[in-house]
This record gives sequence, C-alpha cells and structure tokens, in this order.
Amino acid sequence: MRTTTLPWTAAVVALLAMAGLPEASASPGECSHNNFAQRVYHAPMPTEHLRGRTQAEAREHHRRLHAQSTNSWHNLRIRFNWTYVDDPSQDIRPGTEAAPGHKACYDGGPSEVWVGKPTSPPVYCFVPEEGYAHRYVDNCLMLCNSSSTANAADITKLKDVSNRVANTFSSVLQAELIAGTTDAISILSDANNNCGDMRFGPYDATNVDIVMYATIRPLLHTGGTIAFASSCALHPTTDRPTLAHMNVAPETIKHNDNLYDVLLHELTHALGFTPSVYGFYRHPNNNTQRYRDYDPVMYPYGPLNGTGAVYDTTLTPPRVSVDYVQLANNPGTKLYFVTPTVVAHAKTHWDCQTITGVELENGGNSSSSTASHWEMRVLMGEYMVARQSDDMHLTGFTLSLFHDMGFYRSIQTNAESLQWGHRMGCAWATGSCKDWPSNYFCTGPGSGCGFNFSFDGNCKYSNAFTAPIPAPYRYFPNADNPAITGGTDTLADYCPYYGKFSNKAVCSERQPDEALGSTPGDSAACFRTATRGALINPIPVYPECFRMLCNSSSSGQWATVRIGDNFYPCSPNGLVNLMYPPRSSLASSTEANPIAYNAIDDAYVGTFQCGIDIPRRCADPASHGLVTTASVNFPTLTDVQPKVGVVEGGTEFNVTGTNFDNCQDIRVGGVFATDVERVSSTMLKGKLGVVEATGSAGGPEENGLGMVTVEVWCNITNVCPEGCGAVRLRDVFELKHDETATVDLASALEEFLATDVGKAVGGIVALIVVVVIICILKSCLAEGDSGEIALNEPLDQNKPVEMRPAPQQNRRPAFDDDDML
Repeated sequence: MRTTTLPWTAAVVALLAMAGLPEASASPGECSHNNFAQRVYHAPMPTEHLRGRTQAEAREHHRRLHAQSTNSWHNLRIRFNWTYVDDPSQDIRPGTEAAPGHKACYDGGPSEVWVGKPTSPPVYCFVPEEGYAHRYVDNCLMLCNSSSTANAADITKLKDVSNRVANTFSSVLQAELIAGTTDAISILSDANNNCGDMRFGPYDATNVDIVMYATIRPLLHTGGTIAFASSCALHPTTDRPTLAHMNVAPETIKHNDNLYDVLLHELTHALGFTPSVYGFYRHPNNNTQRYRDYDPVMYPYGPLNGTGAVYDTTLTPPRVSVDYVQLANNPGTKLYFVTPTVVAHAKTHWDCQTITGVELENGGNSSSSTASHWEMRVLMGEYMVARQSDDMHLTGFTLSLFHDMGFYRSIQTNAESLQWGHRMGCAWATGSCKDWPSNYFCTGPGSGCGFNFSFDGNCKYSNAFTAPIPAPYRYFPNADNPAITGGTDTLADYCPYYGKFSNKAVCSERQPDEALGSTPGDSAACFRTATRGALINPIPVYPECFRMLCNSSSSGQWATVRIGDNFYPCSPNGLVNLMYPPRSSLASSTEANPIAYNAIDDAYVGTFQCGIDIPRRCADPASHGLVTTASVNFPTLTDVQPKVGVVEGGTEFNVTGTNFDNCQDIRVGGVFATDVERVSSTMLKGKLGVVEATGSAGGPEENGLGMVTVEVWCNITNVCPEGCGAVRLRDVFELKHDETATVDLASALEEFLATDVGKAVGGIVALIVVVVIICILKSCLAEGDSGEIALNEPLDQNKPVEMRPAPQQNRRPAFDDDDML
C-alpha cells in the first residue's frame, strides 16, 4: 500500500483547542480521517415507521423484534453513489450556491477551491512565489489545474478500483438482514444529512447494507492527505454504519499505484474502525447489547481498556469514548482493544496465552492517528496501521475486530498472514522493543537484514533529533545524548528497525550478484556475509540474499545455504568458511592472507555468517518463505570408490549416499564426470573427466595433481531447480598422472600390420614406395639433352657407357676486344 493521510476529525481539533493545545497537521505518510457518526447518530426515524410510537419507543420495539427473530446473514453489500463524481459542479458546500462553495475542480468550473474551511484572509495551499512550497495548513485555497481535476480516465479508474474493494469486503464480511424489514437500511432512505460538508439527498438503499457517497475534491497531496472516508449515520436498531462519505483526491487517482490499498484502508474506517463508533460496538455473543451492557465488570469501558478509554455519560446515548487529551498528555500510555475474537487471534499470532488486549496507536505527529489504528510497533504490515506502505495485509486482527463490532461476521479463512512479530512471545508483544532480537531492533546507522530476513535495508536510527524524545522511548541510555537518540519512526514508538531500501531489496525479486555469490529467489533469505569471488583484504560485510533450506535432526535445527552454485551446512551462530580461493588469485593472495590452500573447491572466499537466529527462522519456515528438507529430501554423500583417478580422465568410480533421486551430476576436482548414471537412490556412477589445471579445476599440486573434493549435483525444488552442488566430501579423491600413458610406436605398428586392415594398408604403402623409387630412378637415368643415362638401351656392363656431348651454344666470350681498355 502507498502512504495514506487524511484530515483531522473535528472532535479531535475541538478537544485539543479546549485543552489549549495547538492544532497540528497530519505528517507525511500518516493516516487521519473524519469521524462524523458521533455528530449524526441515529437519523430521525421516518414517520411511517413510528406507528404512533415515540422515537425511543420505536427503537426499543425494533430492538425487541431484532432479539426475538432469526435473521439471515449475507455477504456485505456496498453501494457507491457517484452523483458528485459524475457531476462535480453539484458538490457545493451546504448553505452556499456558488464559489467559494465549490469543493471540486472540473472543466469550466472554478479556478480555485477550498481545502478545509474558508479563512479570512485566504491562505493558499501552495504559494507560487515560494516555489509552490506546501505551507502545511489545514484550511487553504487550492488552484484548479490538470493535477487537481479528474478527467474521464481518472473517474473510470476510481470506479473500477472502488468496485474491487467492495468485492473484497463482500468476500470477508457478512451483514445481518434485520427482521421485520425487507432491507437493512430502508428506513434511512429519505435521510437528508450533512457529513463532512456533504449534501445527502434521497438515495437508493434497496438491497444494500451501506451507501458510500463519493467525491473527488483536491487535497493536500504533498506531505498531506490523499483520501479519506467517514461514517455518517448508524442504523437505529443495530448501530451499524449505513451511510458514509469517501473522498479521493484527483492527484491520488492519477499517480498512486496502490489505489486499491488506499481505498481498502479508508473504507474500513467508514465501516466502523473509528473512535466515534467504538461506543456502539455490540458483543458478538449477543449483538443486541453493547459491551458495557453485556458485562459491565469485564467491559467497564466497552471494547476498550487502558489510558484514554472513558465512559462518557454526557453523550447521547451514554457510551465509551476516547479521551484524546489524556492520551496526548501522557506519552507512552497505552489503549487496547480487549474484545474476545481480537484477543484470541493475538494469543495465536504472538504465541502468548496471557495477553489481554491489542494496542491501538498512541504516537505520531498527528493526533488523528491516535486510537484509530493498530499500534505500528506491534502490528507493522497490517493494513490498518497509521502509515501505509507497499507491503500491507488484510489480516486476522482487523477481521477479528470486524467480528467483535457485532455488526458483521468475518470470514477468517480469507485473511492474509502477518509476519511481523509472528510467534515472538509475550515479552515481545507487551515489553519494550529494546529487548527485541537484532533482526527487529537495530542499534545504529548502517545496513542489515530485515525482521523476517526477506530483505535488506537501512536502520531507521538517528542521534540528531531536533526535539527531545519522550522519556519512555529513550532506548540508548549510553549514547552521547540519549534524549535525541533513537528510531526515526514516531508511530513505532521510536523503535529503530531495518526499513527496506526499495522494492528491489526484497530477496525474491532482486538479481544475483556473482561477485558476492548471492542467490536471490523465492526461497532466499538475507544474511550478513563477507564473501567474494576474488580475494581482497579486508572483505567487507554486506547483507545479501541466499537461498536456504531448513533441516531438523536430533541435535537441533540447522540450515543449508546456497552460495553461488554450491550448498553449505549452516549451524546456529556458526560460520561457513570458504577456505579455497580460485587458483588465479592464489599467487597474489597467499602472502597477504595465509589461508591453507588444499583444493579448488569453492568459487568464493571469505566467511558466511549463519547467525544465532537459524532456529527462529526454521521454527516457522513457511512464514519466512523458506523450504524445509521434509519437502525436498535433501541428499547426503557418504563415500566414493575408488579414491584415486587420473587427470587424463576415464577413471570409473561410484558415489554412495541417500536421496539421489533428483541428482544427475558428479564433479571431481571442479570437473564434471562423464557417462553419469543413477544406479539407485543411493548410488551414482560415472567416469572421471579430463582435468586441466586451471583456476577452477584440478588439485593443489603442480599440473593439478593432489587431493580434491567430490561433489554431487542435484535439482533442489525452489532452491536450485537448475542443479547445484548439493553435498560434498572434501579432500577424499587423489588425482595422479596415468603412468601407462607412454606408448611403444614400433610395437603398436607391428600389431596393426598384423591385422587384415593393417595388411591392406601395408600393401598400399609398399606399392606407393616402389612407385616413388621408380620415378626417382627414371628421372635420374633417362636419356636427354642434358647427358642423362639412356635407359631405353640394354646396359652392357663390358661396354663403356657413351656420354653424349652437350650441344654447342653460341656464347659470348668472357671478354671481347671491345671490352679491353
């Protein structure tokens, strides 16, 4: 989800004003919203429903009828009223008919509209002479331009996303059809109420549970609000919200990639997750009674408990409400939901059977976030915390609260999981964050692995706050200045934690870094590691992502981690020492770093920090995106026979172990074997390949001889489906030269010529030799002008050979008379 912030409630502003406290604007990233249900409680019941009764008598009649009847439950029905979206010119402030009464920008409409209430003199939201700097005021004039005006495409997008949100609520919530009526809110069908400067005329409430009026008014998008939704009326017999107002700024529609998440959050406020409705919640065991009426001893403050929960008899009807002034004046105090389904879910989520309530937000720079969201510190990632992000979830906490409102039944099977704090225990859920483990609580600037090891990020920490941190949140007493040292997230009670660098920081989505041997993917986890493909001193420590398997044995839980193309066992608080640098780096590195060089086994050098949290990761691997060995039957390697082979290749050998069903290759001394065959699930056989001594193959001695590692390569589901070095035996196989490799050529030729083929080849060769000799002799003895021996006459050994004189040629004397000087 993206950041969502909303305007303050009028009630909060009024309370702060009464207490003499200044009004503050919503800070960037925080959600605030309007609560108008306390202004417009039960709309007057239409005359046709009174039947001679007073309003109070009619309501009591409906309550008795409701309690005595068996009512049907159905999937929640939300209907959007698009009157003011389709025609923004009708969205005019009640009591005005023209500018400055217009609330929305539209083509041909006003040049500016008010955000909030008109002031005198007027203040602009963005000031041109100040570079359109945002003034952070609640009431200001907004210029109408292309950013603050919704076009046809924006309106289509808003309607499509809103309908998706309505379908989501229909899949997780059910509402009750009230006995004695054909529709849950038909008695409000002629209501004409004001809610958030809204005009509600008669509306169609047939076959619907709540009507949601939509507007597209511009808001203070930069550093301010982007959307809000408000409960505007409650049903007279069930107290369920039945009328609401939703506003989405045009700029939000245009540019927010997570509009669905924004609307899901804001409509949850409209459906009842808002302080003005808390006092009307009904106990799920008897939804005709509010909590205090159901059990005043267990629920003296209705669904709430803790500082800031009061039972206000000045309200009509008297009910539980939130004392914002008390909360604002007592930093560190807590307010809880203590409803039964919420508490039961909390016990399961945190694995804490003694917990009695779930905290509401008590911090932030805007009081509008107080008590209207879950506490960020303990429920980060839940979609109803006060600051939205790109990783929010509709979890069992909010669905449990919907159920405990008494207005709805929730379908828990459709809830999404929440990883933050999962099974961390009572001390984690109720104690100080300074006692949290290191993956949740970081202690200074720098990078590290996120809480669930699925990403890396920077520690949200500062030692330079401009104002003192409240005393309960000073977690660094030994800092140079503890009063200004702590986490930068005020909503999380100043607890420092690792926040994502970006979406690319997530292990499942990033790309591998060959220089570090990282292996990101769906089953990868973040580790702090000092691995390098080339040896440097010192090797820096980085948070990086590596694919990981969880293992269990009699000695406890441990892990198998993939670094590059190899797997290594990783025990709690242990180190994986990559002891064998590539040969190419050996000559220049051994003096600087005297690592014992025994074999070329690993493509990386350095150390890999397993961390003390391996058991915690593997105790619940599914919630961390990890794979257990039970699902992949990780192989083992126990022996290799024989244990000697030749670098020239061809040596046959077998390896034995277990779970070789998905194993297909063997590597010896960095060289893959040939003719590999799976004999059984416990044996593979193959032939040694030719070993050429290089930086990645061969043994440690000259020409690649010596003891090397034998490694079995397997396809491991989700971790290395393409095949990786799964298990290995180090320094168990000796590479030698083949001493029988010198061949006697004469003997080999003699053996060859004895064969039929050899005889044929020999005859051909002999004939060729004779022909060559004859040609040579003929060239030397044939008669010719050059005085060769004539071979065309019989040679008489008793007759002298007659040599024919060479023919005379006209030659110029060496010197003529004319040449004489």
